[in-house]
Amino acid sequence: MKNTLFLLLVLFLGACNMTPSMTALEYNNKIVDEQNKIITKILAFYDATAAGSETSEKLRLKASEQCKTSLKVIKALPDFEGETRLRDAAVELLLFYQTMADKSFVEMMEIIEKGEEITQDDLAQLEKIEADITNKEILLDDELAKAQEAFSKKHNVTLVENEIQQKIDGLDTE
Repeated sequence: MKNTLFLLLVLFLGACNMTPSMTALEYNNKIVDEQNKIITKILAFYDATAAGSETSEKLRLKASEQCKTSLKVIKALPDFEGETRLRDAAVELLLFYQTMADKSFVEMMEIIEKGEEITQDDLAQLEKIEADITNKEILLDDELAKAQEAFSKKHNVTLVENEIQQKIDGLDTE
């Protein structure tokens, strides 16, 4: 009887500690989905900058909140079979998006709100902010892509091109 109770207790405790496991594809897609949620909000912000600061500010705040939410989701992901590179690269990119939404976008909006009073120095500052965003995003996105490629090869996951990422990459050329 004691052995049976002990065995049941061990099984129960083991079951309590078990978390639903994801496949490699589900793990990758979870990261991509969270990134896409943020990118969608960032694109909406960019589209609205011409619509006025009130609309832009609301969208900037939505982007910032999505960054916070998505960061919590990604940080909560366990390693995948001992690997953390993909998750960690995603966290770094999302942290950058958070900084972009909370700082860079605010600076950009302050300049844009000057309207006809924008100076050449303001325009130069705006170009610098945009260049800094582009350069940093390229590095972080490249690391995420490399981590994702290594992950997909190791776990036999077929990657498809992310159309939403292509849209944000298109901002770099505008």
